[in-house]
Amino acid sequence: MLFAVSIKDPLTKLSIYRSLFDCFRDSKISSIEFLDIIINSIKNEKDENNLSTLLRFAKSASSIYMPIKYIKSYKKKLFEELKNLLETQLSSIDFKKDLIKPILMYLPSYSDEDNVQYLIQLMNLDPKLVSQEDRFRFLKTIFICRNINLEDKQKMLEAEVKRDKNSDNSITAKLACNALLPDRKNKEILWNKLTKETTSDSLVNMQTIMGAFAPVEQYDLVDDFIKEKYFEVIPELGKNNESFYIKDFIGECGPTHYPTDEIIKKYEDLIEKVKDMSQVKKYVAEECDLLKRIKKAHELCEEYMKSVDKK
Repeated sequence: MLFAVSIKDPLTKLSIYRSLFDCFRDSKISSIEFLDIIINSIKNEKDENNLSTLLRFAKSASSIYMPIKYIKSYKKKLFEELKNLLETQLSSIDFKKDLIKPILMYLPSYSDEDNVQYLIQLMNLDPKLVSQEDRFRFLKTIFICRNINLEDKQKMLEAEVKRDKNSDNSITAKLACNALLPDRKNKEILWNKLTKETTSDSLVNMQTIMGAFAPVEQYDLVDDFIKEKYFEVIPELGKNNESFYIKDFIGECGPTHYPTDEIIKKYEDLIEKVKDMSQVKKYVAEECDLLKRIKKAHELCEEYMKSVDKK
């Protein structure tokens, strides 16, 4: 991929990036190999549109299509590259604001407890550089972390809600942040709400909670919910809730990062259990097919890592 560094035309480079993404999407190269290419490209990319594209691709590749055991190290690599790129821009007299924007957008996706303090520092940057949307993204990552106490988290959240004048975005951010708290009791309360109190809030708010229920960093807190109880509650949820609700629940609250034969078998058994509910069966079948694709992607990663070790 070093040849792309020497190419000056942004559109030509973008075409190369998209072709490589197609190779990743079609399982011709592993997500890890694709990320290795992206990481080398990020440090040399000066075009805002191309950088945004690379970071969007990186977020996809570093999610469900990579085995959990590799996610932390690759997120750390991406974080360091983005931090270095951001620091270079901020220290430059003629920095490019358009180049900083995608960095701030995606930086929280690669942050963890080892570097979360850097996100907190960035919240003190000029508001013209850090948007309110950025700040809420930073907060969600901060709430996931276990090395920042609850009182400090709540103070930061209250400050941002006040800054945003308690808009609809603030309400959504508060719901997400509270759902992301790394506390087992909190997860139990949320699970009860999602499975037994499904009409206790608006569909939009429930979807926000679903999306924040089980980040990969907190799988130890929700392991039994996503691997066992998930399969137990879906038939009943399918009978009593609208399709939009059950579709999001199936997609957001399951064991997506665990494409084992055992989990895939559970999906196949579930398809049989909900065979008389056409929409529910469709959503479960789609999730089962996704797990099979993820399994193949994980196998590609392992093959790639073995080839790297041999070298």
